[in-house]
Amino acid sequence: MKKLRKMIFASIVTILLLASIFCFGCSKSNNKESKNVKNNKEEKLKKAIELSQKTLSEFETGKTAEVKFVKSVKLNQEVKVEFRFRDYSGVPKKVSSLKELKKYLKSYKGKAYFRVKEFGRIDKIGSKQARPGKIFYYAIYDFKGFPDNPCGKMIHPSVFREIGWDPAPQLVIIIKGKSRYSSYFYSTIFEKERGIKRVSGLSLNQPNWVTLAAVWYKKEVKKPIFAIKYVDPKGKIKYIKVKY
Repeated sequence: MKKLRKMIFASIVTILLLASIFCFGCSKSNNKESKNVKNNKEEKLKKAIELSQKTLSEFETGKTAEVKFVKSVKLNQEVKVEFRFRDYSGVPKKVSSLKELKKYLKSYKGKAYFRVKEFGRIDKIGSKQARPGKIFYYAIYDFKGFPDNPCGKMIHPSVFREIGWDPAPQLVIIIKGKSRYSSYFYSTIFEKERGIKRVSGLSLNQPNWVTLAAVWYKKEVKKPIFAIKYVDPKGKIKYIKVKY
């Protein structure tokens, strides 16, 4: 039970960890002691990022799902995604394992639509200059949900861009077989710079198309893979490759 609580807590606070650690990394210091502390923070950031990538099933099995593409789409091509919602309202206060927890979850099917318009790379966002060997990758795309998608305080995903155990369908970058979600922090700055109207806490019931951006700060490679990642109604992690 103690281990389970720890994992649940880790999943909930991941975004807070990312935000607080990033802010620490923005400060400068020539002090050796401060540098060591910063290195520790960066290591914690790395672990927090790893936690944020895992679904509940991946936590339970300890294995990361292999990246497999169900199909490919082109730029500006509309694609419908059918994905899973889960309701946690029936989970009792005390459960002894993830396996037991899953018994109380109710699953529902939802729909969402994507239309990816542009991919690119730049070496600076806001005041952040990319370090040698790294680059900012970005995507500009349209998204809309479905009015009949389930919603509620204990239903997840609850908003677009939600990550963790029950992630919302969203764009990811794939490098060396590993998929990664975009950076919310850099994405918001990029949207402002590009004049894209910021939509905070976007509902998965959103009936109209909205334009969004996704940004990743990663090692520079010749041509990374971009895809739409989602969990299908049966609980399988799926990827739709976006050709560009």
